[in-house]
Amino acid sequence: MNLYPTKYLISTVLAVFIYSTGSLLAESKVINTDAKRTVITNIGLKTPESIEYYAAEDVYLVSNINGSAVVAEGNGFISKIKPDGSVIKLKWIDGTKAGIQLNSPKGIAIQGSNLYVADINQVHIFGLPSGRQKKSITIKGSTFLNGITPGTG
Repeated sequence: MNLYPTKYLISTVLAVFIYSTGSLLAESKVINTDAKRTVITNIGLKTPESIEYYAAEDVYLVSNINGSAVVAEGNGFISKIKPDGSVIKLKWIDGTKAGIQLNSPKGIAIQGSNLYVADINQVHIFGLPSGRQKKSITIKGSTFLNGITPGTG
């Protein structure tokens, strides 16, 4: 079985590093370490925290804290970036827009046709491919939600 994963890192100095790997041979646990690196800098990201590959559009979604990581300022945003590093839309989902609740987005995950975003004490759900906010769920007692992982059930 050949899988074609994509590895990525986000630097706190407003740079995104995207590594596209060749193949992973799962049955033998041999990893092809040949990778092409794309370095993205100075494109307007504001404290990028997490990145998720959205295969349906062949793009990367990047959460941008854009201010305090713990204060609900209403100015966080999600960027949409092509694999070559060019920006499709810097503020694809924008916390400053009416009808959007997004303060300090951190971890993001895609499950089915939804984008889940961890944000201070809430998890926001956005529809894909529209980016329309569907719902926000407050996690009582939480003060710093950070990571989020898709699951089944």
